[in-house]
Amino acid sequence: IDARLGRVTRKHDDIDLTFPGERRGELEAIVEMLGGRVMEELDYGFLAEIGDELLDCEPAWWADEAYEIAEAPQGSCPEAAEGVIAGRPVRCN
Repeated sequence: IDARLGRVTRKHDDIDLTFPGERRGELEAIVEMLGGRVMEELDYGFLAEIGDELLDCEPAWWADEAYEIAEAPQGSCPEAAEGVIAGRPVRCN
């Protein structure tokens, strides 16, 4: 929600991150390159830590025409950037 609003509305314990499921290895490599590590496997994804930041990582999977998140309503992972973080447009789900 904060990304869609373009501002922080409250303190967050983590950053929710959705990624293409088939590219998990690349995401893990980026986390490690930034000095982080995967901390815990979850039933829906994994938690990673980079410095003091906790990333709650959930895969989205290609479903014919778009990426979809398991057990989320269809269309929850739109292609278009709908939010802004630090001045950079980002996709939201």
